Amino acid sequence: MLCHFSIFLVVLNVLRHNSFMSNSPLSEHLWSQIQREISFTAQRSRGPGGQNVNRTNSSVQLRWSYLESAQFNEEQKTTIAEKLSSWITKEGILCIRSDIHRDQELNKKECLMRFQKLLEMSFFRPKPRKATKPTYSSKLKRKESKSRRSEIKKNRTEKW
Repeated sequence: MLCHFSIFLVVLNVLRHNSFMSNSPLSEHLWSQIQREISFTAQRSRGPGGQNVNRTNSSVQLRWSYLESAQFNEEQKTTIAEKLSSWITKEGILCIRSDIHRDQELNKKECLMRFQKLLEMSFFRPKPRKATKPTYSSKLKRKESKSRRSEIKKNRTEKW
């Protein structure tokens, strides 16, 4: 599990430095301000795990009220609501739960990583597509294939 977490961190760092993250309004300062608005609750993990799962609160749930956040304007809050609607409750609280690790601190870090990735992906805007004309050679190839196909079909209808 720790290996998957480290791979996830590497991928996130690569994504963070790519161009599509440049549209993101999440600077280091803003991220530190958002982290102050987050609350965590620890719960018992789900699923198998023997006796230990019944005694430890290793599962972590991250809760963040985007409506009460002072870090985003109304337009950005609307974007968050639209893009992350499956993660947001009726009360306007974004919930992320992690119980993949046996350690509470690792689950907390996992929640933070998922949260940061979700926020960055919610503000991602793809580059607008530039319309291009087909090249001269591609037009010729298209016409050639059409005429070839036409000849094949004409030959089918000819009588013996």
